[in-house]
Amino acid sequence: MSSFSLDRLGNTHPAFLSPGQKQTVALAGILAMSPGCIIIDEGTSFLDCAERSRFLMSLAALKEKGISVIYITHSLHDYGCFDNCVCLDGGKIAYSGPVSGLLALEGIGDIIELPPALALAAALKESKVPEGVNQMIRALGGPEPGGRV
Repeated sequence: MSSFSLDRLGNTHPAFLSPGQKQTVALAGILAMSPGCIIIDEGTSFLDCAERSRFLMSLAALKEKGISVIYITHSLHDYGCFDNCVCLDGGKIAYSGPVSGLLALEGIGDIIELPPALALAAALKESKVPEGVNQMIRALGGPEPGGRV
């Protein structure tokens, strides 16, 4: 329980735990059985931002202990601590590989829920908005960069 910062809850009746605390206690219980692999479905769904970060860091630490994690989620917020991912679209594999490659996938925002900043970046990329000042000047019909106005 200490690896999940749950020591303070040791004597608390389960009825008085938040849904996120119950979820975290359940994972701590599973890990106490020393499994070689765990499967987690929407593991951070009831966690606040701080609990989510602690939970994901704990999952990342499992790799060091030789425990495999299969993590199922709809949120890209959770992908950062994992090496590889498989992204399904309509029951078919749309992507399989490193998480970094998933972000470069064309139309990824149609398949998974992107954080707001990534959703904006994807929308700008798909709309062919110029990436730099010089490209923007050219797109607007302005003078060539370095030329006189």
